[in-house]
Amino acid sequence: MIKKGIVGTAVVLSCMLIFGACSTSQNSSADSSEAKTEAASTTASSENFDPYATENRYDISEDMFKKRSDVDYGKVLKDVTYYSSTAGDDKQCNILLPAGYDESKKFPVMYVFHGFGGSHDNQIDDDSYLTLLYGNMLHDGLVVPQITVNVDMYTDKQADKDSKSDEQLRYIYDKAIDDVAVDLMPFIEKNYNVLTGRENTAVAGMSEGGAKSLCTGFKWLDKFGYIGAFAPDTGVIPTEYYKGTFWNTPYMQEFPKPTEANTPYYLYMSVGSKDPWNIDCTLYYRDVLNKMGVKNQTDLVEGYEHDSDFWQQCFYNYLNKIFRSSPSKTAEQAATAVTTQTATAESKSDDLTVKIGDTAVEVEWQDNEAVNALKELVKTSPLEIKMSMYGGFEQVGNLGKTLPNSDEKITTEAGDIVLYSGNQISVFYGSNTWDYTRLGKIKDKSETELKDLLGKGDTTLTISAD
Repeated sequence: MIKKGIVGTAVVLSCMLIFGACSTSQNSSADSSEAKTEAASTTASSENFDPYATENRYDISEDMFKKRSDVDYGKVLKDVTYYSSTAGDDKQCNILLPAGYDESKKFPVMYVFHGFGGSHDNQIDDDSYLTLLYGNMLHDGLVVPQITVNVDMYTDKQADKDSKSDEQLRYIYDKAIDDVAVDLMPFIEKNYNVLTGRENTAVAGMSEGGAKSLCTGFKWLDKFGYIGAFAPDTGVIPTEYYKGTFWNTPYMQEFPKPTEANTPYYLYMSVGSKDPWNIDCTLYYRDVLNKMGVKNQTDLVEGYEHDSDFWQQCFYNYLNKIFRSSPSKTAEQAATAVTTQTATAESKSDDLTVKIGDTAVEVEWQDNEAVNALKELVKTSPLEIKMSMYGGFEQVGNLGKTLPNSDEKITTEAGDIVLYSGNQISVFYGSNTWDYTRLGKIKDKSETELKDLLGKGDTTLTISAD
């Protein structure tokens, strides 16, 4: 069992792990910059990041869920209306666009289900816990920039909503499983800058929303690569719990067996030891999935109940792990890419001079078409690029010209200089996983020096020929 306030080991292959083996305490990532740096490094240190290899935490301090004066929390779009063919009526959702949302960039998407009796503004709203948590984590470099959509599970004629009983709502909520995939996702993809494909799409929910998240993820394995279910209700597959009630009626007779092509990149379930309703069914789902050979990370956490205090901790873990891996690239391909990059990375700093603000830095440049084009661009006059802080881990600026690119999914490190979308240059003082073209790496500054140079406000990048 994982203790509240303790860094836990996932309960995956047995009902409970011996507590003495996993009782190492850690401070909240919000408590110090060292903790933030360590957490970011742990999460995004490799293109082959394995979310299952990292223990989930349930000791995140309240500060991570509070508003800070120095953080941009992005923009909440409220009551966004779309037509649902599943409901036969208009529906609404709330959408969180991340800080620095730029229409020239594309972002992965997480769809969130609320609990029973809730609505589309329970998790995403001005100053709601998930809005503040995500903003703080993005600022601290603990999460990938993404769009979050708060789904309304009520999928029926809106005019009849107030007259529905709990039993009727239970079955109406089931229709949200199709609504998300058939109606909402196409609407979001048409109107916002999103990355498509299951590797860029996640679903999560708590309580009844956790059950709907499991159903959605498994019914639409071809669309959702990440599944999070926090204390999910009964009603996903047949169980003995709450038998004879509408809560027990299963949505599916069994979990579909994932293939090699649609196995979830990360499947996370959790439940508190003081949860009055859903301990047994959560652990039953885990056991069934284990017997099927479906990898999952399932935690039974001592001390937590069935409430927002627990959901907050769960969302921290889930956000910290989704969209971090490079599922499209095999280990062999990744090794080949590293070998190629090492072989072609030659020191060309004598050809170009680089300044960040007034500080000169030494750069080891890649030998590729993008760098050659950059040299031609600055041959007659220096290139001065206005840079802006983004995501708590990089400075980004527009080149004003498109360079040849050879984008691939890479995980950056402090000092990396990359090309994004062919016309933007990013200099990192933290880490992120995205599709970039490598340009070079700052060699004469430590990670601390880079954070001091790049992490205190917008700056100017000047590149000139010697």
